[in-house]
Amino acid sequence: MRSKVDPCLYELCHPVHGPVFILVNVEDLIVAGEKLAGNAAVKRSVSAIFEVRDIGEVNDFIGMKVTRDREAKTLALSNPGHTATLLEVFGMQNFTPNKAPMASAVKLTKTSEDLLPEDNRYAALVGSLLYLSSTTRLNIDFAVGVLSLLISCPGHDHVRAKKGVSRYLRGTTRLGVVYGGSEPLQGFSDAHWAGDVDGRRSTTRFVFTRNGGPIAWASKPQSTVATLTAEEEYVAAAMATKKALWLRKLLSALAVDGGAVPIGEDNQACLPWSSTPKPPSVPRTWTSRTTWCMNTWRAGR
Repeated sequence: MRSKVDPCLYELCHPVHGPVFILVNVEDLIVAGEKLAGNAAVKRSVSAIFEVRDIGEVNDFIGMKVTRDREAKTLALSNPGHTATLLEVFGMQNFTPNKAPMASAVKLTKTSEDLLPEDNRYAALVGSLLYLSSTTRLNIDFAVGVLSLLISCPGHDHVRAKKGVSRYLRGTTRLGVVYGGSEPLQGFSDAHWAGDVDGRRSTTRFVFTRNGGPIAWASKPQSTVATLTAEEEYVAAAMATKKALWLRKLLSALAVDGGAVPIGEDNQACLPWSSTPKPPSVPRTWTSRTTWCMNTWRAGR
């Protein structure tokens, strides 16, 4: 039975072995269940209809390397092969490593006068970096988001910033995400004020973790221009809440109780808007970011 939450997720309620799930990506399938006998039963059912090849325990899926430590009860996802290939294809395998993907003081604009020739490979590299940032390397997500805004008119200053991300990957090829433990689903929301230098749009940023590792994250420009920090933070929190509701439905489809999802928010002006059905009036003094004070509110309240 196809899941209503994700069209690539299927569930079989086995009368003996309980629920078994199949995740489909084009022609690759992952079978997961509480018992190995249930997984084997599903494999037999599928192979009776389709021509399949069982390659055993998952070691690689859509380019991600899957590493399990059964004694420590952890599972790690990484992209060392894709990262190494990317650096080699674009001639960056011998770069000196950087300690960070992008300096905080970097300000890139679309009005560069020193543009690259039309046959440049800027868009191809950014596309490869986007794949990495959306699978296992959330630590480059913000930097890659900035670079992706400049694909239409890249300049030599943009190439220097792009090389900074590649240098960081050169020294962190084997980094990834590790899951272990039994921590519940929780999230954190934030916004980067006027991060888009040209359009003055703020950047929504959020991350959700479960079992000790991140499972969903985003760093992308907002669709509107916010005039108050409270407004940009509220928009980011609203986007995070939508993602939290979907994740809770996904956990429910996987027979896991998601419960209420706490989301960390650091803006005191945004919190009253988030906790009441009708947003309060905004004082004129709310024109800058307030002092850091971590608070939590619950999605779906």
